[in-house]
Amino acid sequence: MQAKVPLTFSLHCSISPMKVKVPLPDGFFSTPPLSDNLRHEYIRQSQRSLVDFVAKTRLRGGPISWTFDHEHHGVTVYRGKDMHLPSGYRTVYLNVTEVQATLDEAASIMSAGADGRRDYCATYHNDQVVDLKNLYPLATPTPSHPHNSISIKWRAVTANNPLIKLRDMVFME
Repeated sequence: MQAKVPLTFSLHCSISPMKVKVPLPDGFFSTPPLSDNLRHEYIRQSQRSLVDFVAKTRLRGGPISWTFDHEHHGVTVYRGKDMHLPSGYRTVYLNVTEVQATLDEAASIMSAGADGRRDYCATYHNDQVVDLKNLYPLATPTPSHPHNSISIKWRAVTANNPLIKLRDMVFME
């Protein structure tokens, strides 16, 4: 059974129908406390998702058979079929590049920071991410797991295109 996030949205889960200015003020979202059981279920769900993600991105020996598609500016693109996705959405792509860094340096690039507020997309795609709120920090770094971070976040994005309105989403990271 998949758990649902118990969030109260004043904007019917989307900021599109209502005129609001971003960034939203802190405290805009009502986030009732999570029970310990629900918090642990979210953590387990995120751990399962990570294991699934790592398996699916294995170039060889994973559940997806990857085929070379093309190379562009040092990024090799592979195409595959994820049979767990709905028909019509099964084609997936894997981008592979080489980065000269230690594992700690690579982890730092993707890090959510000690408080979970930093966001990779907001940092590296700041022309598209117009607002971000950390709704529920579920797991934070510890001395034994310095790269640990699991949060439920809200993000508002734009495509910088007059035909596409501001979109928002709640997601677990």
